Amino acid sequence: MTWAWLGLALLLTGTTADTLWHQAYGFPSDEGIPYPHGISAAGLLLSLFACFRMASRSSGSRRGGWVAGCILLMIGLAGSLWDNLLYHTRGIYGAPIQEIPHTMEAAGGLGWLVLLIVITVLRVTGRSKHRGEDTVSSRRNEQMNRSSSPTAD
Repeated sequence: MTWAWLGLALLLTGTTADTLWHQAYGFPSDEGIPYPHGISAAGLLLSLFACFRMASRSSGSRRGGWVAGCILLMIGLAGSLWDNLLYHTRGIYGAPIQEIPHTMEAAGGLGWLVLLIVITVLRVTGRSKHRGEDTVSSRRNEQMNRSSSPTAD
């Protein structure tokens, strides 16, 4: 979960820096992709990595939340790639459909924020299964405990 929160922090930092960047410098078409977009993209990728990792370690109903997070992050990443590779690298600003990738980025990022808060609250309050229960590592530990404990004859 730490990596997921770190990715979200990078994403929010990049988004805030991007807003400040465009307020300070406008939309320069000759500079390519502004550096805050790189911070946001790094946050998206780190969050996506963490989300895939948590989804692969979870099972049952807990996996569903992480899969939903992965889908939201992929929507945000698709919007980011569309915005950066098709608009910023070509110096296109003010295109009629330019709001579509920004909406995708916002929906993915805000959806991830809400979902991560919900997952964290459920884990902290114990509403979800016990922390660490029903994961690959917990099943492995349980098997090791069974094999190392003496059996009564």
